[in-house]
Amino acid sequence: CWSHLCIEMVNKFYDVSDKKLFKVSAPILFTKFKMFPRKTPSRPNVLFIGRDFIRKGGDVLMKNSDKFLNNCNLTVVTEDRRADVKNVNFYRTGINQNQILDLYRSHDILILPGVFDTFGLVLAEAASAGLTIITTKFVVGWRDIITNNETGFITDTQEECIDVLTKLIKDPKKIDDLKIAAYNKMETEFTESKIYNEYIKIINQS
Repeated sequence: CWSHLCIEMVNKFYDVSDKKLFKVSAPILFTKFKMFPRKTPSRPNVLFIGRDFIRKGGDVLMKNSDKFLNNCNLTVVTEDRRADVKNVNFYRTGINQNQILDLYRSHDILILPGVFDTFGLVLAEAASAGLTIITTKFVVGWRDIITNNETGFITDTQEECIDVLTKLIKDPKKIDDLKIAAYNKMETEFTESKIYNEYIKIINQS
C-alpha cells in the first residue's frame, strides 16, 4: 500500500491481516520532474491540478479567489469550465507531458485543498519540481511528501488552505525557503534505488 490509510482501509473492510500488509513508497519518478526551484518573483505563480474539480477542492479555490488574486497569478488545470474565468490561466486536463513540465517550471506554489485523495501523486511531482505545497490532511499522501511548516503546509480544512495561501504569497523569501526544502526532501528520500530496494525487501519476505 502507498499510504497508512490504505492499510487501515484494507484491514478494516477486507479483513486482511496487518501482517500481510506493507507500506511502501509510491513509484515516484523524481528524476522525471526534477527541477531546481526558481527564485520566486514578487508576484508568485500558483498552480492547481485536478481533473475531479470538487474532490480536489477546485470549487473552494475559485469561490475564494478574490482573497488572493490581487497578489498572485493563478493557473488551473481541470475539466471543469467553472475555472475558465477572467484572470485565471485555464488548461484542460489531458495536456501533454512537456506542457505539464513547463507549468511546474514556471510556478512556485501548488495548492490542492482536497476533500479526499488516497495519495495525490501530483504532490510528489510538484515537490520534485521545486514547488512548495499547500494541501489538506485529507490528501493522505502528504504524510510521505510534506513536512508540515518546513516543506509545505497541511491544513485541517479546505478553507484554511486559502488562508495559508493568502498569507504566503506576500512572502517570496519564505516561499523560496520552503521550495528548496521540498526539493531537497524529494531528492534525498525518493531516489529510484531506495524505492526499488523497499519493494525488493518486501518481495523477499513473502
